[in-house]
Amino acid sequence: MASEPPESIERNVNLAFYAHYPPVSSSADSHLGTAGFDQHLGYEADLLDAVEAMPGFGLTFQRRGIDDWADIWLLPAADGIDIACGGITIDPQRTRGPDGEPAVRFTDGHIEFRQSLLVRAADADRLAAYESLDGGDAVGVQTATTGESRLLQLIGAADEHGRLADRTRVMIEADDGSGDQHTVEATGANSLWINPGGSSAELAGRVRLIPPDPSKPEVVYLDRLGASGLDTADTSESQLEALRNGTVDAIAQGIVETTATAAASGDELVVSVVDQQVEIGGCTVAADDTDLADRMNRALRWLTDDGSVGFADWVDDPDVFAERAASWAEANPAPETGS
Repeated sequence: MASEPPESIERNVNLAFYAHYPPVSSSADSHLGTAGFDQHLGYEADLLDAVEAMPGFGLTFQRRGIDDWADIWLLPAADGIDIACGGITIDPQRTRGPDGEPAVRFTDGHIEFRQSLLVRAADADRLAAYESLDGGDAVGVQTATTGESRLLQLIGAADEHGRLADRTRVMIEADDGSGDQHTVEATGANSLWINPGGSSAELAGRVRLIPPDPSKPEVVYLDRLGASGLDTADTSESQLEALRNGTVDAIAQGIVETTATAAASGDELVVSVVDQQVEIGGCTVAADDTDLADRMNRALRWLTDDGSVGFADWVDDPDVFAERAASWAEANPAPETGS
């Protein structure tokens, strides 16, 4: 008798998604513990719905919203989570666990990102290029994001591997709630680093980074500004307030986020710069889970038409992935069985 294709075997998958990245991935209710927190919305939600809807493909997802971005890509390496998603840029530095050993693998990519600068409309002409940022400016970033890593490269504070340039100073806030701060300085002897996969242990709790070149801007960590009244559960509002009150002069973030924040602000904020470097986003599964990785890759290739259908197409037509899913059975008929 003919063998069944792997996807004909039903598999119920525990999926973790980042809850605060609209319109890519978010919760129906952004407040942890509410009934809507595990209800997944956005581009990735519709893409995953389409995977479930592919006739005979055999994957269903039990979704769980995740409030904390830190190391979300490593969740499938622990018990209870099979796959993680939520606007995660594919980067080999995110595949290894704290011990340096392979912990997760990425699926094929399904979305393109570019970094950008969000600024006050009045500063749009002055800050029309990354090179225009000077020593009098402060740029806001989120910790452990590609927005942070790319900005540090662009201002000369880190190399492409994330190693901080000598004389880069980082202000660290104590984790005991006292508000005390101390400064760590990068030297050839300590080789401090910040990359998309994490950072040197000494840099946990960073609140501000000062590059070695005084003509370059300081970096402010927006996710450490809770004491300033910024609600990090509502990313757009926290960014808007940081720019309004002059805490920062620009936000370095992905174009999806900055575009949404600018639109929500009316004419107050604009995207002044878009980086030319392209990033690709995907999901992570455990390093040894080849079954789920292979199934997801096959589904993603079909639903995105080998990468030709993506975020912009979904914005134009939110049903684009559902329509692709409906055509799966016709293009991939089940094999005939017999003795």
